[in-house]
Amino acid sequence: MSKKVCIFDIDNTLTHGADATTKICCPSGEKNCLVNKYRPNWPPKKSGTSRYALDTIKKCKDNGYEIAIATAETGLQVTPEKQRKFIHDMTGKNLYDTPMLQNSCTAQGFNYEMCYGNPKTDHVCCNTEYTDKTRMYLNIMNHLDIDPVDYGNSIVFDDDQSNLETARGLGFKTCQASLNCGGSYCTQGCGIPMGCSHLVTSTDEDDLVGVV
Repeated sequence: MSKKVCIFDIDNTLTHGADATTKICCPSGEKNCLVNKYRPNWPPKKSGTSRYALDTIKKCKDNGYEIAIATAETGLQVTPEKQRKFIHDMTGKNLYDTPMLQNSCTAQGFNYEMCYGNPKTDHVCCNTEYTDKTRMYLNIMNHLDIDPVDYGNSIVFDDDQSNLETARGLGFKTCQASLNCGGSYCTQGCGIPMGCSHLVTSTDEDDLVGVV
């Protein structure tokens, strides 16, 4: 069986926005879909994750998927200890210093650790987000030695419509997070919705947008 991977964005995908509420994000009858046990570095207050994000990660792992991160975050945004802890606690894996964690620097061929190095560098990737995730996705797939004809066995989870279009263009299945934001970032973003976890075990080749 060929390898497969679940690739997750961070902001408004693994996380929810600072102004997200259970009324906005939880389906009727659900009261505890937002989880504040795990706190990302940004937004600094009132952010966390969702039960659906945790369920989706678990289902990916239980069904033989590798776990990877592809974020537009800068080198300085992705390296703080709080963010490292958040990603480790969410995924149960140490993705740092591996090609399975992609960001603004890795997308441009640089090591994000240099942003906190000695001497410290002021490379543009340390301070500027990189929104084209094409190279991030390819870096992950090349590292796992997955043939492009098999990209359809892997899934990209992201809130940004342009990233989802990029992923679909490469052949990935996709699932959209923070549907209430309409395909771009907003402070009320709910993160991964309930429906995304179903895509992990689905034999249907259609993409899912999930349900909120």
